[in-house]
Amino acid sequence: MENKSSKEKIEMKSLGSLLASGKLSEFSTQFKITDEGLISWATQKTYQPDQVKVVNFYRYEGESDPDDNAILYAIETTEGEKGTIVDAY
Repeated sequence: MENKSSKEKIEMKSLGSLLASGKLSEFSTQFKITDEGLISWATQKTYQPDQVKVVNFYRYEGESDPDDNAILYAIETTEGEKGTIVDAY
């Protein structure tokens, strides 16, 4: 019998499928990175690096196109705001 941990790798075909799965339902805010810091699209508040933590991340690699790679970060601020940011690489 296999022992499955809570950190088990879950295969998602796309970022859209992850968001649609409800796994990130409490991470509703979108953030953007600027020279001033991380800005919440919902509140327009700017957060500095010491005010945010990455709760989880999901990496996607394009099967047919190596340029189709991205990481989705689930982020929580010190004020309790939760959201996501996508970084294409």
